[in-house]
Amino acid sequence: MRQGLRRTIGLGGAAFVAVGAALVLTLPASAHHPKFTATCDTESHQMVLTIDLEQYAKGSDGQVNTITATDQPAGGKLITLIDAGTKFDTTFTATFNASSTPATGAADVTNTFMVSVKAWDDPNGDKGFTTTFNQAVEPCVKTPPTTTTTTVPPTTTTTKPAATTTKTPVVAAASSQLPNTGVNAGMPLLVAGVLVVAGGGILLWLRIAAKRRSTNN
Repeated sequence: MRQGLRRTIGLGGAAFVAVGAALVLTLPASAHHPKFTATCDTESHQMVLTIDLEQYAKGSDGQVNTITATDQPAGGKLITLIDAGTKFDTTFTATFNASSTPATGAADVTNTFMVSVKAWDDPNGDKGFTTTFNQAVEPCVKTPPTTTTTTVPPTTTTTKPAATTTKTPVVAAASSQLPNTGVNAGMPLLVAGVLVVAGGGILLWLRIAAKRRSTNN
């Protein structure tokens, strides 16, 4: 009976040691949590990079964790978001956008984000603690179409000089008619005729009267 009890205790102890060893081996893998998010926010119209590093192992005697982050806008200059070799202890969180310092690139072009993390307890990256994040983010702001404006030249009105007309004087042909002076000649002729007739009548009357006087004498 004692032997059975010893055997049971021995098997239980071996199982406990095996479970404990398994927990120890899996602990480092679950301790490091590198998270990266790169996107173009359509509401705020800006590029956003989020970094969240948790539960990294704290080093000693020169054992440090480091991080580097950059943003490369298409057709632009490289933007250093986190200086190369920046040290951190066990956690590191940061968010970069158009309002941060430094700011991310313009949202109307593709931005390529790169984050490099080096953990002192994973120098070769075999465990995944040392890792590199590299992602290209498409633009979320459309470039407005180019508007071509056609300039119509002003209409030029050319004023032609008036033609000079030379008039040849017209020489009136000789005529027997008197020139029209604007005075009606019919009336004077009528008056003259009346006076002639009246004068003749008076002269005739005077002769008759003289003849009568001579007859009476």
